Amino acid sequence: MNQQENIPSDPVALQEATDAYGGLIEIYPDNTNYLQHYAALCLASDKQATALEVLQRLHGILKEKSPKEARELAARYPQLGQICTSLLQEHNYDRLYPSLHKAFGKLWILLHQRKLNEGEALYQQGEKGDTLSLLLKGELAVFIEDEHGEKTLLNLIQQHDIVGEACFLNPGIRIASIVANSKSTIVELPRQKLLTSLIQNPETQEALEKTADFRHMLRLISDNAALKSIPMNLRQYMAQKANLLHYTAKSLIYQAGATFNGIDLIVNGEAHYTMETKQGKSIRLESVPCGSLIGDASAVRHATSPANLVTLNELTIAHIPTAVFTTVVAAYPPLKETLTQHADEQRVRIMQTISQYLQQSQ
Repeated sequence: MNQQENIPSDPVALQEATDAYGGLIEIYPDNTNYLQHYAALCLASDKQATALEVLQRLHGILKEKSPKEARELAARYPQLGQICTSLLQEHNYDRLYPSLHKAFGKLWILLHQRKLNEGEALYQQGEKGDTLSLLLKGELAVFIEDEHGEKTLLNLIQQHDIVGEACFLNPGIRIASIVANSKSTIVELPRQKLLTSLIQNPETQEALEKTADFRHMLRLISDNAALKSIPMNLRQYMAQKANLLHYTAKSLIYQAGATFNGIDLIVNGEAHYTMETKQGKSIRLESVPCGSLIGDASAVRHATSPANLVTLNELTIAHIPTAVFTTVVAAYPPLKETLTQHADEQRVRIMQTISQYLQQSQ
């Protein structure tokens, strides 16, 4: 793994080599040499996001075969190392699956299995539900669909993981669709018996609630127009590190010129930027509605609050630490341009509003 990569200097040769190794890893997806060389070629071609995905796949393979080589790989690529050491297993396989399997029994689970063909839906977004299912074999894709029919992948559920936890904990409308990525086997767990089991096993209930909280945060992040295009593993990384903060109406979040202490995604409520006149009058400059990002420019350049930011009503934000968001921007370069453009456009609008107010005041 430490051998020097042979990277072509000629752009045409570099592209040909990148394409060739891209084809090789499709044929041999677990070949560590091919994966490492393809990642190096992608980095040389400035395909940062693809390189990171390949490196993470390689890291996962090496963790099983050679933990030492996995650590060396993470140390060699700092971006990979930051994410690999921070992204925890939100699904708690070691706690949830054994407990649920024991509660229902091997024979009961065997008799109540359900087979899913590739592409077959287990749950549909928008339907009512109150049950939870256990994936015994295969892989499930979790995705949401917006009003325009655009789908966003939220998660890939692996063997021995659970799905449907949100509606089990809070019965109602399913917020995502679950479709089999391959031939899969599931068992839907009876609600009442599962509730009884959780009462008797509070540690299992805690693990289930943590999984639900993580996946709720992941959905909130994936609903944002600027963040939904980021690779799923990076959205998972942010969701693992984010936390919800709540503000009352008319609270000051940031003063004009203040340094942002993180990147905030408004998930409920609305805020607005304001300025104080010499006469003490508060002038609203721009509304910041639900779904907006606050402080995102601080991850790509030094940025401060362009004006006072005040809540209009009760407000809930998903707060992402600056260091975490900066790592994501570094791992996914296209995001940098989006954030920079958003910040520039916002400042222009605010300055235009101030200019108009000054003209009207003369």
